[in-house]
Amino acid sequence: MFDCVLPTRNARNGTLFTRSGKIVIKNAKYAEDSLPVEPGCPCYACRHYSRAYLRHLYLAGEILAVRLNTTHNLHFYLQFMSDMRKAIAEGGFNAFAQEFHSNWISGEEQPPEDRELVPTHQALRKKISFKPTENLNRSSRRSMKNQQGGKFDVQ
Repeated sequence: MFDCVLPTRNARNGTLFTRSGKIVIKNAKYAEDSLPVEPGCPCYACRHYSRAYLRHLYLAGEILAVRLNTTHNLHFYLQFMSDMRKAIAEGGFNAFAQEFHSNWISGEEQPPEDRELVPTHQALRKKISFKPTENLNRSSRRSMKNQQGGKFDVQ
């Protein structure tokens, strides 16, 4: 019925599951999104971090991104299975399935337009470049680049 690695593999690749559909956290539209992955979700990732921060972690290659994304996806599947078992026990599985499917098929969650946005951190998105002066040789420029963390282009 389910692939046992689905929640974790998708989390590692930047896809998060919500009741409204999948969120691909690496998409640029989440760069300034202050909402949690799924509003109302009680998992640790949703209670403490915004989509913008999770996107930053993912794009920066931080292992914390994989851990938080996996935490959310596993919580989503555990809650989904719990809700499904409850619906079966109460005899309302068909209604549950129709409601879930109609929400899921509507696609990716479209957050409300009046939400507050996370301030943009220019240092995270900006490429720094400089034009070498005549007194800087190649090794000096390489040394300067390494001191700055190697996060900019040397021309």
